[in-house]
Amino acid sequence: MKKLLLISLSVFAASAHADDKKFYAGGGIGVWNFKESGYDNLYKLSSVEALAGINVWKMINIEGRVGVGLESSTATAKTEPTNNKATVGLPTEVNLDNYASLYIKPELKNDIAKLYGLVGVTQLNASSSNKSADTALDLSGLSFGAGMGFQLSETAVINLEYLRLVQEGKYRFSGVNLGFNIGF
Repeated sequence: MKKLLLISLSVFAASAHADDKKFYAGGGIGVWNFKESGYDNLYKLSSVEALAGINVWKMINIEGRVGVGLESSTATAKTEPTNNKATVGLPTEVNLDNYASLYIKPELKNDIAKLYGLVGVTQLNASSSNKSADTALDLSGLSFGAGMGFQLSETAVINLEYLRLVQEGKYRFSGVNLGFNIGF
């Protein structure tokens, strides 16, 4: 995660001297679904995040985000049915500890709204625990999504987006994010 943050800060710093670049910063609230393949349980988690970005070329932005989980979710792990049988496990609690993402963000916009995509990488830390084991999840990988932003003023935008935050092996975090950003 430290490497990802260092890279994103370096990109912002290297671009800061150009007068035609537009910076923006903001935050958001996310609601995430955590799914482990092979099990039919779904964990609902939430987070808050901070973001900063820069317009590097016409309709292309580079954006960095960091987030922390707000609450845990508990469900009873049950394997997906095979031969009409499912195995019920122990109640398991899952926590989204933190994440950091770096995106390329192409967008189409006018004076009222914008439509954008997000493609990048995310480093995510989560944990799970039940009576038999505690597990730390350190996941990283491709992150992508799409969103729509609405201009509240010349510099303020409110955004609604869907993101596949990270999928690595049998674990997947995906959901929606409601955010805002202010340009300067």
